[in-house]
Amino acid sequence: MVKIYNRPLSPHLTIYIPQTVSIFSILHRISALFLILFIIFVVITLKFIIFFVTDYNILLQWTENLDILLLTNIIFLSIFTTFNYHLLNGLRHINWDLGFFLDFSRLKISSILLIFFVFWIYLLSILKIWIY
Repeated sequence: MVKIYNRPLSPHLTIYIPQTVSIFSILHRISALFLILFIIFVVITLKFIIFFVTDYNILLQWTENLDILLLTNIIFLSIFTTFNYHLLNGLRHINWDLGFFLDFSRLKISSILLIFFVFWIYLLSILKIWIY
């Protein structure tokens, strides 16, 4: 008779602790994909508007009837925050390629600074949108 043990197939996955560097690297790739998809969406939307809207007044009436200010602000904030994260993390990777900040303490400091600056820019963006 075969004994069936209740053990996971991959025990190494249950004890794996993700490192901040690997998480930031994955988020960097996801942010690049998000930005590329947004650029493609904007290009297709502009092509659609140019092709189908022959009168500018029709476009103005259409946009005035829609109450999309909140949605536009949310999209702007998400794209702007994603771009800032991608830019700052890219600068961090360039510093690593040049051989700077490679010891563990500086990696941790650069991770904390990256999160701080992205969050700070995000809060400034919210403040700017809220004031105007």
